[in-house]
Amino acid sequence: MRIAFKIFAAALLLPAVCLAQSAQKACYEASGSKRLRQVVSVEDDGTIVLDGNERAFLAGVEFPEDKSNEMTTLSCLGEAVNYIRARIGQRSVFIIPAASGRDINYRLPAYVFESEGGFINLELIRYGFATAEKVRPGTTTAILCSKDFLEAQKGAKKKKIAGWKSGCLKGDAVAKPKKPKKDETAPAVATVVTQVKVKKTKTKKKAKTDSPSRDAVATAAASP
Repeated sequence: MRIAFKIFAAALLLPAVCLAQSAQKACYEASGSKRLRQVVSVEDDGTIVLDGNERAFLAGVEFPEDKSNEMTTLSCLGEAVNYIRARIGQRSVFIIPAASGRDINYRLPAYVFESEGGFINLELIRYGFATAEKVRPGTTTAILCSKDFLEAQKGAKKKKIAGWKSGCLKGDAVAKPKKPKKDETAPAVATVVTQVKVKKTKTKKKAKTDSPSRDAVATAAASP
């Protein structure tokens, strides 16, 4: 009886699993069909050179700055590029165009998959080598897989792996400017007030010194 119940429950869950998988695929499959291509090389900025001298970039991926990395001898950008080279360098991949146009460097925005099925754009973010872009470069159009990418970024940041641990990737928090303390501003204000009082006192004394006395005025009036 229990075995029959388990089979029945599995039959009920199967459509839900299939629906979830189709929804996951929809984030990139809405762009177009997969095309099998050959990777010729991966350039130092992460540009992927394909057969036919076509250039592509990973859509929805924001690479870190090309700065030194405290944990390795590679730069932050170099570490991300090396990860891509290790996964797909000089291998056959599946490409799905993320948009019909090109960027200013005439590169194709692409979703890139290993022949075994690994989603390179997503895994680069998931393993802490890059962050997620919400819109396509140079446009205001949202990336179709931005929700998946942001979830992957959230998980990598929480686990503090790779770039989130080395400091290559920055958090979302923005440092607020510090407010001056009261004890730091009070002495300055008191000094200004004191200086003003001293200046007024000196001015009054000078005015009294410069003005003639009554006896001097009377003497001057009586003299011929």
